[in-house]
Amino acid sequence: MAVKQPKKRSLREMAATDKAQMLPLNFAFTYIVIPAYVVVAAVMLMIIGSLGSASQMTVFLVCIGILAVLTIAFLCMFPLVKKKAIDAELKRYDLEHCRREAEKMASRAEWDFSEEELSVRFNRYGMVLDGELHYYNHLDKLVYTGNDYHRVGIYICFSKSSDKNILMPLNAKVLKMLSDCGVKLDNQPVLDYIFDHPREAFTEIYQSGRISPDRFGSDTSI
Repeated sequence: MAVKQPKKRSLREMAATDKAQMLPLNFAFTYIVIPAYVVVAAVMLMIIGSLGSASQMTVFLVCIGILAVLTIAFLCMFPLVKKKAIDAELKRYDLEHCRREAEKMASRAEWDFSEEELSVRFNRYGMVLDGELHYYNHLDKLVYTGNDYHRVGIYICFSKSSDKNILMPLNAKVLKMLSDCGVKLDNQPVLDYIFDHPREAFTEIYQSGRISPDRFGSDTSI
């Protein structure tokens, strides 16, 4: 049986998707700064390569100087862009505010996270998915992290099988549900670390998509 290959996206379509998903600073750095540096560096190297006599030493030194300054400036931008991006993500999640809002919420016996085509509710026994109860001890319950599009992604995932995964962005409602339902995640130390050391955690997620399991002495990160 032939397998249909996914349609290849054009560069314009990829750029449009990246622009919609990425932080403006990261998009500008990826699609403007890096290409501009590559073009200017290539031009400088071409000029240097075309010089053929000692009388053109001044031009050679000028080109080398321009290339060196641009390269230093370019390399210095990497940590600056990373810091600005992480600051923006910390502000977006605002974990302290998230925790305070969760504490203010009234407790419930059941929490509803249903959407138009999917019924998802949680109680102290388990997850009720489209009317079917899945006990917590039969589920994988994880903090899931990622860095798609150079963004920090933190989710709470409940998984019964490959076709029954519920992924919810971390927010106050999810935190309150975990507390009310007495849910302890399989990699709970990861969530604790994210709240206790947000900048360090966000930096790791931004760079690699996950929290290093070495911090916890076992493979608790996802």
